Amino acid sequence: MNAIFLVAGVVLAIVIISSSAKLPSKALRTAAGVGALAVLLLGLVLSSARFVGEDERGIVSKNIGKGLPPGKILAVNGEKGPQAKILGPGLHLFYWPGIYKVEEVQLININAEEVGILTAKDGQPLPAGQAFAPEWAPEDYKNMLTAEYFLGEGNGYKGPQASVLTPGKYPINTKLFDVKPVKVTNIEGGFVGVVKSNVGVAPDGVTAEEA
Repeated sequence: MNAIFLVAGVVLAIVIISSSAKLPSKALRTAAGVGALAVLLLGLVLSSARFVGEDERGIVSKNIGKGLPPGKILAVNGEKGPQAKILGPGLHLFYWPGIYKVEEVQLININAEEVGILTAKDGQPLPAGQAFAPEWAPEDYKNMLTAEYFLGEGNGYKGPQASVLTPGKYPINTKLFDVKPVKVTNIEGGFVGVVKSNVGVAPDGVTAEEA
């Protein structure tokens, strides 16, 4: 759809230039040339426009540039491939067809009485002996869901996360996180729940494989 603006701009610019030859004065022909250039530039800019809805986020993939480092699936420094940074609601310019692909995805919605289990598809290898990445501190939780932070200074781990999503809507880069909503476990009166932890240090005398 966006390419139509570029094609229309080129066609209209050509029509203006072709018609300008019949104008009676040099000043008018110059003005027509300037107008044609303006139309062409407007078509070029409009062809780069992407609109993201209020309940959406834009997942960006770049089709040109330096390749990603081995083992990485998201770009944090503008490399070719899926980008860590996502687009928020509103109009975004300079994402030209052919260079970029922008996919609009809905916010992740976790309903009441559910939690969202997160699995990161990129990041550092999990610590030895752990099946889940360590839980993030509450003050860092919002940053954790930002792919640029998770893959940068946050030093997030690849794989299942101990941190979960509570009920609400979340702007998540789905190229980084898989989210699986699961029902909250309710313990009825007269019963207890036995919890096994897959994170942390194994007790003395017990190996990580046995814990």
